[in-house]
Amino acid sequence: KNQRTKYRWLKQGKKKDGNKTPLTQEQVDLLKKANFTFNIHDRNWHDRYDELRTLVAKNGSIDIPTIKNQKPEVAAWIVHQQNIRVAQQKGLPQGDMMTTERLELLEQINFPFRRRKGWMGRYQELLEFKKENGH
Repeated sequence: KNQRTKYRWLKQGKKKDGNKTPLTQEQVDLLKKANFTFNIHDRNWHDRYDELRTLVAKNGSIDIPTIKNQKPEVAAWIVHQQNIRVAQQKGLPQGDMMTTERLELLEQINFPFRRRKGWMGRYQELLEFKKENGH
């Protein structure tokens, strides 16, 4: 088995060959010291989060249309995080992906957990823009 599978077994308390665990704690510590990625999904999440933080530093806020023009994959990730948060609030299984750590990190950068109200919300923005700018 690969190292990630063995680590997952260790974390879940699974045993291999009786009382032996697939990896010893010493092996886990050495892999961590070498920055081994045990969970590729966590790594991908943190990579996207870091990209978003960079864009927030550059743009000053999380403006999804601007981000969509700069990094469409990050904009898609933002929408995915919003959907996961909604699922979490509704108690749906997909909501389990929003860990406390992830939620706290997103809150630190003023993540927009609420999505706009679709077409009608954009229409209201258009009316407000026309009122403020006269065109």
